Amino acid sequence: MLFFPVPDTGAGCQGEAAGYYPAIEVVRLRAAADFDCPPESVGVVAQSDTTFQVSGCGDEDTYTCEADAVSGCNLEEAAERESCNAALRD
Repeated sequence: MLFFPVPDTGAGCQGEAAGYYPAIEVVRLRAAADFDCPPESVGVVAQSDTTFQVSGCGDEDTYTCEADAVSGCNLEEAAERESCNAALRD
């Protein structure tokens, strides 16, 4: 399991504390944006701690994350980072 440090101050989070978010939830939001699909319509199946098969709204892909948790100011910001990427969209 890999962890990436987040500054204790939450620097860059404009008053919010930075935190870690489960990769599966980050992938769901990232795929929703990639697929132009509501997050609740995106299905995610974990193949490992860092690899996920994702489908929704007629699209599917495999996403791989650098770690099992992604840092960010909030879940939405974590999903915008390049920590989880789709195999077919690279």
